[in-house]
Amino acid sequence: VVGVESRRLIHVWDVQSGSRVCDPLKDHTDYIASVAFSPDGKSILSGSYDHTVWTWTLGSQIFKPDGKQIVLGSKDCSLRLWDAETNKIIGSPLPCSGKPEVSVATLSPDGKCLLWGSTDGTISLCDIETGALAGNGLTAHTGPVKHIGFSPDGKRLVSVSSYDNIMRVWDVE
Repeated sequence: VVGVESRRLIHVWDVQSGSRVCDPLKDHTDYIASVAFSPDGKSILSGSYDHTVWTWTLGSQIFKPDGKQIVLGSKDCSLRLWDAETNKIIGSPLPCSGKPEVSVATLSPDGKCLLWGSTDGTISLCDIETGALAGNGLTAHTGPVKHIGFSPDGKRLVSVSSYDNIMRVWDVE
């Protein structure tokens, strides 16, 4: 389990024993906006309002299923692919960028579609290879989208906003 304390420290605990896996991770200089485990559970990715992304290896956004690429959403409304091995941005921002500020993002179980929620309450879905949007986005909530996810089969998605206290379930097809 990973958690953020005082908005600048990351703690990692072993679920079975309840003990800490390592000392707190603390290189960000501003609020930590997101954390995610790699698919193999050996690394953690953290993004911060200090405009940095750290990869922490245990043993510090969103990992594609192969663990080699990461999708990053940013306050500048861009969505980018990041190479997890070289820590470098891959190419230009995804063509589906330019929407309101990204508040949360995730990938479909097969890693082919990117779903993100924005601060204006909309959710959008695009093909990660081409950047083609699926429609014009959905007005899902009256405030920032806080959580989104796919069903394990990728056929449904869920969005949640603490602003309007609503959870919505959508058919992808």
